[in-house]
Amino acid sequence: MEYNSESIMEAFLDFNNKLIITRNFVASTYEECLENITKLSPNKEIEDEINKKISEFIKNKLDSISSFEEFNEYIDKIITESCEKRGIDHTKFATQLAKKFAENCKLALNFNMANYGDFINFYTTSQSIVLKNGLENIIIYFIEFLSQCFKLFFASHPGSMKNFQFAYSDISSCLSLDEIKNNLSSLITEQIMHKSKEEIFKEFFKHHSIESQYYEKHKAEILEIFYRRNIFVHNNGVVNKNYLGCSGNIFGFKEGQDAPIDIEYLYNSCSYLLLLSADIVTSIVSRLEKHNKKFDEKANKLSGIAFNCYLCQKDWKFAREFYSILITSKLISDDMRDMYQLNIWLCDKFSGKFKPSKKLISEWTKKRAFTCIGFSALIEDYDTMEKLIIENKYSPNDAIEIDSICTWPIFIEYREKQTLRFKNFCKKLKTC
Repeated sequence: MEYNSESIMEAFLDFNNKLIITRNFVASTYEECLENITKLSPNKEIEDEINKKISEFIKNKLDSISSFEEFNEYIDKIITESCEKRGIDHTKFATQLAKKFAENCKLALNFNMANYGDFINFYTTSQSIVLKNGLENIIIYFIEFLSQCFKLFFASHPGSMKNFQFAYSDISSCLSLDEIKNNLSSLITEQIMHKSKEEIFKEFFKHHSIESQYYEKHKAEILEIFYRRNIFVHNNGVVNKNYLGCSGNIFGFKEGQDAPIDIEYLYNSCSYLLLLSADIVTSIVSRLEKHNKKFDEKANKLSGIAFNCYLCQKDWKFAREFYSILITSKLISDDMRDMYQLNIWLCDKFSGKFKPSKKLISEWTKKRAFTCIGFSALIEDYDTMEKLIIENKYSPNDAIEIDSICTWPIFIEYREKQTLRFKNFCKKLKTC
């Protein structure tokens, strides 16, 4: 595969899709666990006792369990003992819990989340396991994204391989020049990926000839994610000297202290890695397409991810930060920039941060009709919005189709709060 805008965006789209699946899976399982515990536990005392015993079992005895049946027997024993000493019937409690195991196992398989491995059997009983594995998976997927970009680059730029060492055995089995290039690019990538994370990023930005303002701004938070993962994998989540020395300790931990991973930390980690990758791909595509007058077509593919995956899902925080990165490109057209700005303001509006001044309203109502329509919807000036839509129905550049009114989130309040008016206007638009 060649090193070009399409292949880089394909790598990014693959990472984005995996991240969304992981984040949504962890969130749904985590919330389901909370709901299940609340629903099934007769009181807080029994809930705490069961969770404590299960956590001890996971930490100390899980390796000795050879089957799912044996695992369930142990869980049932914990529940039975905790219930019976309080005179509570444990049968229904255990049956419902076992059902939850099966449902979550099926859900995981449907999402093809093979990396969760053995942990899948007890997701509903250990939120910490869910979150830890969620973090580990998004890091794996991010590393895969960086690796794929490295491989694409070196395979298309053999001259960049001169500073690396190779052996005859590395190419002796290759049957074509392309195979040699691909094999060597994989070996180089493997060498780079064994370096420290900070060195990996330096190598990445150097070889791809880009800068990342997002990385420089959030460098400490981004690197901490990897070091946090390391202490969970290698030190049971306990802070050690290596973490304190390498991470910058932005959370103020002390040696020997547990470094928890909660749902907020996982969401923030997803955000940092997603937005860094978006900044990376935007920078690479901008550099590769700097002489392409049709850059908006490339930008549309990236904005489509922000639109479909986040804006339409009402994920206002992710969407806003995503568009804030895309809007920084110097190559996008003024019309595209205005579109991004409208979507940023839309996110601000639903976060309670959009308060347009009279000057802003005056400036934006003088722009092209398509932009004015979106802005009018944003400030809930529906008379102007409807008037402009009718006037520009047959305009090749400014027409707003009914499908757009039904799907673009900027019309969401018009659709939901002005339901009758919205339906009547759509009928009018079809006939006028």
